[in-house]
Amino acid sequence: VTATRIDEQGKLKDELQAPLLVHYAEDDTTNITSPHFIIYNTDTTEQPWHIYANYGKARDGINRLELWDQVKLEQLAGTNNAAISMITSAMTVFPKQQYAQTQQPVKVWQLGSVVTSVGLHANLKTGDIDLLSQARGKYQPDTNGK
Repeated sequence: VTATRIDEQGKLKDELQAPLLVHYAEDDTTNITSPHFIIYNTDTTEQPWHIYANYGKARDGINRLELWDQVKLEQLAGTNNAAISMITSAMTVFPKQQYAQTQQPVKVWQLGSVVTSVGLHANLKTGDIDLLSQARGKYQPDTNGK
């Protein structure tokens, strides 16, 4: 299944890809197997955010997306941002607000640095990432002689 949403100007807002969706009309939830959710920032030319998980549940249509089991959030390098990748066990995504959060331990990789934290708030529109507690970082320099 591939489901896309566009804005008023006809630009792609977000896209959900999954091999299996099961919708329950009585409570407007959808169980998703192996979701790959893509959030496009129509205000900039930055790379889209890709969100992967083994399982997910959409609530209120797709206003709230709960993901669990090997959740990965990443953005490729763009003109104004370095590549970034985050892994956690569970995350909630609010597609309309372009916002993601978790209270679980998370690991973040960017520019040769690895940061661990418990909890994270991510504004996917601005790229601002707030680490909530017990944040620890480690710089791993490039060993290829560059």
